[in-house]
Amino acid sequence: MAMLVLGLGYAGSAIAAAAEAAGLAVSGTRRAPRAGEPAPPGVAVIRFDAAGPAIAAATHLVVTAAPEDGAGDPVLAAHAPALAAATRLRWVGYLSTTGVYGDRQGGWVAETTPPAPAQERSLRRLAAERAWWAALAGRGVALDIFRTAGIYGPGRSALDELRAGRARRVDKPDHLFSRIHRDDIAAAVLAAATGEGWRTDAPACCTGR
Repeated sequence: MAMLVLGLGYAGSAIAAAAEAAGLAVSGTRRAPRAGEPAPPGVAVIRFDAAGPAIAAATHLVVTAAPEDGAGDPVLAAHAPALAAATRLRWVGYLSTTGVYGDRQGGWVAETTPPAPAQERSLRRLAAERAWWAALAGRGVALDIFRTAGIYGPGRSALDELRAGRARRVDKPDHLFSRIHRDDIAAAVLAAATGEGWRTDAPACCTGR
């Protein structure tokens, strides 16, 4: 199993670290090297614009890169030929957002709830999801869509904001929201990747308002 994480950001780095710890051969992309921000141990870092050969050789892809305004999904836009040449590819995991469900007025969202995005960035996410379905159609490659809620974890919590002096009081009666821990995302993605049989477009967590 050769996993490539396209986007070693906050969640992507956690996914890569969990996969490497589970014994997978893992590499990941970044737009450019970042001083003082090393990759997870054992994870090879590749520049995003040079990731074509790694995509073509991968058995598993994790896509965390957000769609760009007016340009669509950045991976499909930059590396469609490499994806088409990825004959070993068995599974793709795409990190989307619960924002594609829109404002549900505090109601619950289930696997059968149809998307109804209103914000422009959520519309772009849904378009990217559909683009990945189209790109993999007929290839026998499993695709899991993870519609994650707001991400928190080490260095990103209400207590961290308070310590840094950036805490804000949010006073919105009846306003509901949902959060998911970064490490829970990593665990869910790794379980789906290694199971290779779980096909879903359901969210990784519940949503609110």
